[in-house]
Amino acid sequence: MPNNVISRLIIIALALLGIGCGGGFGGRTERPEGSALWVDQNAETLADEAVEAITNGGVNDFFVPVGKLEPDGLEGVLTRLDPVKLPSQTTLTMVVEGMLPATVDTLGEQLAEAITQVRFDVEGRGLLPRGLHLDFRSVDSFESLILFLEELKGTMDEDLLLSLSIHRDWLIEPQLKAAVKNVDFIVPFLYGQRPNEREDSDAWDFGVIQDRLAEVEALEVPYVLGIVTLGTATHQDRRTNTNRRTTGQSLHPFLWERALKLSNAFSLEGANRRVYELTAQRPARVGGWDLAQGDVVRIIRPATTDINELLEIVDGGEYGRCRGYLFYRLPMTAEALSLGVEHIMGALGDEPVELAVSLDAQVQRRVRGGYLFRFLVTNENGEVSELSMVDNNFLQVQVVNGRFGDVKVGDFFRYGLFETKEDGSVEASFRRPDIIRLFVPVLSGRQVVASGDVMIRSSSPEMILTGQFLLPDGRVVQAGPYTWKGGELHDNKAEAAAESNGAEPTEGAAEAGS
Repeated sequence: MPNNVISRLIIIALALLGIGCGGGFGGRTERPEGSALWVDQNAETLADEAVEAITNGGVNDFFVPVGKLEPDGLEGVLTRLDPVKLPSQTTLTMVVEGMLPATVDTLGEQLAEAITQVRFDVEGRGLLPRGLHLDFRSVDSFESLILFLEELKGTMDEDLLLSLSIHRDWLIEPQLKAAVKNVDFIVPFLYGQRPNEREDSDAWDFGVIQDRLAEVEALEVPYVLGIVTLGTATHQDRRTNTNRRTTGQSLHPFLWERALKLSNAFSLEGANRRVYELTAQRPARVGGWDLAQGDVVRIIRPATTDINELLEIVDGGEYGRCRGYLFYRLPMTAEALSLGVEHIMGALGDEPVELAVSLDAQVQRRVRGGYLFRFLVTNENGEVSELSMVDNNFLQVQVVNGRFGDVKVGDFFRYGLFETKEDGSVEASFRRPDIIRLFVPVLSGRQVVASGDVMIRSSSPEMILTGQFLLPDGRVVQAGPYTWKGGELHDNKAEAAAESNGAEPTEGAAEAGS
């Protein structure tokens, strides 16, 4: 007998026994406190160890789209979506997306029946459905929403929690309070913006968000705060007056492109978010976009430190009905402007997040008058620095017994040469420079930045490497000092710490490349 026929017979049998729709899988309980991660079909598959790390970090639920509400569709009321693959015994909330029509007669009952079938499929995969979440892009009327939720709650499986996404502009609706009385909790999306929303600075403003949280509290239902962790890039074509908006871009190709000029107001505009607006000074092709002179690229992204600050505000405020956070959503590989699992775990952690920067010097070959070296900066984690063009985001190399010659910047954006004076002061100099600074606008997550060949005029060079990088919250991360001598790179801080702990210092933290 086909499996789908068997499944339908099981559903009918359970309904006759009184344990189908509305019959009671055990009765609803309150949603436990904790955070959740939205994972849709486009996200990469999470391995067992990744899910374990996420749950250990404070995430106890995964919101997974399982269907789209399409009352006029050929497949009935619900168009099924295959759930994203998760390890067996993972707790999840089933998400139904779509639009609520004006006519909702029996729609709640139909959806309840369809979700029961989805539930059996999900449980057959070894997963543990906790609830049903409704994520409507729009509703025709709040009267229809109230009727629909009343019917759905009265007929769906009693042990499934029912929840509803709340858009910011819904908070002014006088009938919203009556509507949410029919759900077990709500998810107001107050921070950040989803891909289909027009840019709104209020969506990122912590002061505005606190006012809206007070409005959410007044609804008198438990809630999980929705936090959108997606970044977006917008191409504003000045010739055709059209916009093209996507989450599938990276930051550094635009900042490295010399045909683009950064607006001087970027640091003022990016309160509680990062904003970069660049104007094309001449035609260029960047990130797959053909830019004409005068075109504007506008990039908006959250940073881990922004999320961390928001959580501190909410945790420290009088928001007694808040049960946790829902992070929307796990990004796809191409969505490099967005925050991933590593960033979310960092924001939920107890320690302030930082870059993990290592430095390296690699000798290439001996040449007449000295040596050619290449210098590297490696960001060991997924954090991203803030933009800095002058005072931060650089690798500094000081030659103790020589001076610099020709410089090829390689992956770096630009460089500066300096000379140490007899009184210890440093000034820019092209005559006898013994210090070089190699700059990057932004150090991206997991990025490796390597110089080209740099000439050092010395028969036996000895160098000191340091780095200085700006974090989005204004803190500065210092890397090093490292000492390069005799073909070996020594991490001075690590060796000093080892000595203070009574350990033997290492002979060389890293071998120089040859």
